[in-house]
Amino acid sequence: MSFAMTLRVDATSARRIARLWVALDAAGIDSSRNALGYPAHVTLAVFRDEAPREALCAALTALAAEWPVLPLTLAGFGVFPAPSYILWLAPVPTAALLARHAALLAALPELSPHPDYVTDAWVPHVTLSGALRDPSEALQAILPLWQPMHCWLDCAELVRFPPVDILCSRQLPV
Repeated sequence: MSFAMTLRVDATSARRIARLWVALDAAGIDSSRNALGYPAHVTLAVFRDEAPREALCAALTALAAEWPVLPLTLAGFGVFPAPSYILWLAPVPTAALLARHAALLAALPELSPHPDYVTDAWVPHVTLSGALRDPSEALQAILPLWQPMHCWLDCAELVRFPPVDILCSRQLPV
């Protein structure tokens, strides 16, 4: 198990993203996001299970009190490379989003996040699939449903996974 610090997508936009997950599932391509049971989100950091839960929650709570709801534009798709392709929605990486990632890491200097989430390695994204053999068939399944979308990151959460267990949740002020 691991801990993830996330910014959840607003409920209306999360439902639109979930339609893409459902399409992948219905086409027999991938059911991992539906099975996960956790709404669309941007993960700011992942920490090992040994990380102190109380420190993670305290940092999240303090930062969330200062972070207003953040607009986010999902502009297209990305694919993390083989050996197991992961398909994701690509947000426009705004200075505000990058600053939140940096602030979170700065609030926990004694902890080392997963290497994919360190400064200068983190790629903001909203995951659409688990491991795929061929991302092209997944894209074909969801392209008819796709339109760029403007959404809001309106809730900060600390979760333990898998399965997802929400440990700390804070609505962001408007």
